[in-house]
Amino acid sequence: MAERLRPLLEEPLVAALGRLPARFADRSADLEVSLVGGVLRDRLLGRGARDVDAVVAVDGAAAVRELSLALGVRAIRIGGDRFAAYRLEVDGQRLDLWDRAPMSIEEDLRRRDFTVNSMALRLRDFRLIDPFDGLADLERRRLRATSDRSLADDPLRVLRLARFTVELAGFAVEPRTLGLARDSAAALERVAPERIREELRVLLAAPDAATGLAMLAELGVYPALWTGGPGAVAADAAVRRRLETLERRTADLAAALGPGAVDRFVASQAVLFAELPAPTDRLRDFHRRRLISNREARQVEALLGRAELPADDPGRRWFLHRAGDLWPSLAAYLGSSLSDDAWSAAGAALVELARLEGAAIFAPRPLLDGHEIAEILGLAPGPRLGELAAGLRRAQIEGRVASREAAVDWLERAAASDA
Repeated sequence: MAERLRPLLEEPLVAALGRLPARFADRSADLEVSLVGGVLRDRLLGRGARDVDAVVAVDGAAAVRELSLALGVRAIRIGGDRFAAYRLEVDGQRLDLWDRAPMSIEEDLRRRDFTVNSMALRLRDFRLIDPFDGLADLERRRLRATSDRSLADDPLRVLRLARFTVELAGFAVEPRTLGLARDSAAALERVAPERIREELRVLLAAPDAATGLAMLAELGVYPALWTGGPGAVAADAAVRRRLETLERRTADLAAALGPGAVDRFVASQAVLFAELPAPTDRLRDFHRRRLISNREARQVEALLGRAELPADDPGRRWFLHRAGDLWPSLAAYLGSSLSDDAWSAAGAALVELARLEGAAIFAPRPLLDGHEIAEILGLAPGPRLGELAAGLRRAQIEGRVASREAAVDWLERAAASDA
């Protein structure tokens, strides 16, 4: 199985790492470079993996300077005080280089999360270092904590465990690891909110977010993280079914509109909040705790503010105009509570309308400007003039007014109704 890793050595970034010891020959006999973590796991599973993690045994700062010179790119420091780490990007591939000194490679691997991520490939002699039987766990499709402290030392790994159940299809969580994750779930409150936010973004944007949600519910993370503590119990089976439906709606819209039409993260978050008591209040508290960005919170709240897809043509036009670029996400979210037959009709109608008349609906050119409206009606600027202008714009968007003549007629009738 380890032979699957050999093509890695031919890749430019890894080849440059392999040449580092020679560049240090006159300064240190101890420079050792190893690939670690996800790149090994994914290549051993036959999965593509562009990003690379590596560790060096001595003086990571000097090593990254040499590598930067060799590759002609700039490195940035990303590590903290305890572990120095640096990031380089080459042709869209990212390398994170860690300085493990003064730890041995085995000690470095012991502090990692799960055994399938706790392997190293020493580039000097192509030796796979696997002190925690990660290779065996890969073959068994098993997620197992590297040590009893793996999750307690960094509770964010509770969320990462849920993410891996999504990313590594067919993998099961070992019972002891499941218990360790449950025990550590409450400690998520001491994790920096930015780290939680990024982990949730990856998890909930995945096509199989429903599987991750099921794991979060089993670990007691959902709904507790969304409600700020225990007390509100969500029907996680119902939420999972709705997320599964959401993914089908997302796939439909992607097929019609192109990949990325639906913001999976925003739509998934809306589903999770919609199944809780007082969803908008929960969302605002979630935002206050900085677990979601300002933009995403506004978008999720916009989705929560709508109850159903429109059933007629004027309603669909106004729906598209009000939602703007967010409309596919809003449609997928609302469609997640519909039957397949109901969605087939409603979703297809929206897609066809957006394709045929999108520009005229999303950014219509006014048939009459404010000065013209004032002159036609003999009105001075004021609230009533604004109301009539807004009403005319809506009538135009809804397809009830399509020409200047029809606009004048609409205004005269609307003004006459005030008399």
